[in-house]
This record gives sequence, structure tokens and C-alpha cells, in this order.
Amino acid sequence: DNASADGPLEFEAEPSGYSTIDTARLVANIFYAVSSIIGIPGNLFVLLSILCFREMRTISNIYIFNLAIADLIYLLGTPFIIIRAVTGTWIFGNAMCRLYLTTNGLSQFASAAFIGVLSFDRYLAVCRPVQATDWRTFRFALSISIVAWIMVAIESLPLFMAAQIYPGGEEELQDCVIFWETAAELSSNATALEEENYEMERINFSRDLFTAYTFALSYLIPLIAIWIFYANIIQKMWARRKHIWGRKKSMKRTTFRVSILGLAIVVSYTLCWAPFWSVQWAIVSNTVPYNDWLIVSNLTAYVLQYINSAANPFLYVFMSDAFKRNVAALLRATSTYQFRKPRSALSGRGEAVVFLKSARTDSSAILDCDETTIAREL
Repeated sequence: DNASADGPLEFEAEPSGYSTIDTARLVANIFYAVSSIIGIPGNLFVLLSILCFREMRTISNIYIFNLAIADLIYLLGTPFIIIRAVTGTWIFGNAMCRLYLTTNGLSQFASAAFIGVLSFDRYLAVCRPVQATDWRTFRFALSISIVAWIMVAIESLPLFMAAQIYPGGEEELQDCVIFWETAAELSSNATALEEENYEMERINFSRDLFTAYTFALSYLIPLIAIWIFYANIIQKMWARRKHIWGRKKSMKRTTFRVSILGLAIVVSYTLCWAPFWSVQWAIVSNTVPYNDWLIVSNLTAYVLQYINSAANPFLYVFMSDAFKRNVAALLRATSTYQFRKPRSALSGRGEAVVFLKSARTDSSAILDCDETTIAREL
């Protein structure tokens, strides 16, 4: 069988426990909908806040802006997966199937890439402030963002080439899947069995290779990065706390906040992505039969990814005091049509108007090891 469950919409010949699977799909669709209802406005507010308010235009927020775009693209695919579940078939045609699975994979890969890049940026800001003066520039951040999108686009090309509706008959129930094409004939003298075995080997190799390199680029490498970088950030914060005697109380609060936030980011990424890749490797290695357990596991894995995309704005931005102020200002501007006057929407004291002085996110500000600066960076 050439069809693969590498996408959220798996081709299913219904196993024995239909009621269990039906219930699992219903619960999954509820989670998809709730995650989108929370995540789409959340990521939109992140984008609008960074675009509309000078205070939010920092180095770290360039990466957060791209992360929000990736998560927003992923969550915008929710109607397709819910309609597929309700109708029992893919009704949008082959072109939309290809577009859906390609953008779905691209947004997943981009989200992982920018989570890894953001962890490195924060590591530089807190642990390597001298080197940060060279690395943490707007030009460098924009360049890294462009390169990251190009890389994930290349990484997603096999999805664009292999995505199609299956089994393909106009009157049959169809699904949108990753369908690995069969190879050409082995030779003119090869037997039918030899050709079939050769084709299956080529199919399995293509699928296995795609799974292996996407696993490495979109999970393993970012996972190692965030564990190492956030561990160093937390260690640096606690070490710095021991050497600052004049502001123990405020430093204690900042250290605790940064530690909890860093752990939340690491644990969230690890737990929300591990089930997805576990299912993919189970499918590739054929270690688990196609049964109720595999389908429920696959649904659970995608639910966790939707939750992660909805949670990212809260983990990376919503805990920022500057963002809270700007969201409130954005809501006021929405009701009074004041989008063109972001300065008047900021704090009444006016200090937030001056970009570098208010946000204090340039590298020279980080050199003073001020806990407020560190908290804003994280």
C-alpha cells in the first residue's frame, strides 16, 4: 500500500472498534476547534501587537513574529480536518489536498525551526551579552528568518509532490494522504514479483528517508537546542542571583519567573511533539499493527500539536508586561479606530514611545545584567 498516514488525515479502513474510534474523533475535533478558537486570535494579536507598537519591535520578537505566522497557518487548516471528519470523505479536490498537506507540514517545520532559533537568541541575550552585540541585530534576525523559511520550504517539497486524494475514484470515499509513488519497472526481463518487491523497497525508502530527515530537522535538533540553551539560561540566572545582594527580592522573583517559563517552554515542546514522532516511527517501522490503538494515538498526537500552536503565544508573549499593555491598547484602538495613533494608545507616562529606552532590548542594555531587562527578553 502506497498510502501513508504521514498527514493528519489518515486513510482508514475502519477497524473493529468503531465506537471507540468514533468517540476519539469527536473528542479530537472538539480539541481542534477549541485550540483554533483560542490560538487564531492569540497569534493574530501577537502579529498585530508587533506590527502596531514600536515597543514590541525587538530582536526576539522578530522570531516570535515568524513563529506566530507558522502557528497561525497551521491552525487555519482546522476547518478542513473537521469537515473531513463530519463528511467522512475529502470533498475539496486534489489541488486543495496538495495545498493543505504542504502548508500543514511547512507550518509544523517552521514552528519547530523558530522555537529552536528563539532559544538560541535568548541564550545569547542572557548568557553571552558580549557576543550578542555582534549577533543580535535586526539585519541578522531578518536574514536568519528568511533562511529558515527557505529551508522549511525545501523540506516540505516531498509533501507537495506526494500529497493526493486516495483512492481517487470519483464516486468512492476519498481521503487526503501522502501517497508515495511507485518506481519504474526494474527491467524488461524482471518478473512481476521482482518488480513489486522493488517498487515496495523504493516506496519504503522514500518514506523512511523523508521521516528520518524531517524528524532530525524538525524535532531532534530543536529539542536538543532548547534543552541546552534554556538549561544554560536558568543556570545563569541562579548563579547571577547569588552574586547580587542589593536587590535580592526582585532578583528572586525574576529568577523564579524565568525558570518556570523556561521549563514550561521545554516541557511543552517535548511533550506536544514526542507523540507525533513516535506514531510516525511506529508507522514507518511497521512495529505496530494498524488498529484502534494506532488511530487513537495518531489523533492524540495531532491534538497535542494543535494545543502547542495555541499555547505558544501564551508561553512566549502573553506573559510579557509590554505585550499585556499593548493588547489592551490594541483593543481600545479597535473600538475607537485609532490604529494610526499607536503612541497615544501606549502608557500615559509616555516612556514606552521611545523604542530603545522603553524596551531596553538592544545589546548594550543587556550588558548591565539588569533583571528587568532579562525578564523582558524572556
